[in-house]
Amino acid sequence: MNRSIIEALDEQQAEVVLEALLPYPDLEYASEDIAAFIAKRWPGRVIDFCAGKPSS
Repeated sequence: MNRSIIEALDEQQAEVVLEALLPYPDLEYASEDIAAFIAKRWPGRVIDFCAGKPSS
């Protein structure tokens, strides 16, 4: 995975990526890494994602 791409996302793009992961009940390896990289900049977005409630 190219983490620099994930780390370069703006907040709106990060939200789109998190929403794309919602259909998957269990995060695994790469998707965990994606969420962790996004959480470095927008922890609230990832908390909402983990709670099953995407931010608006």
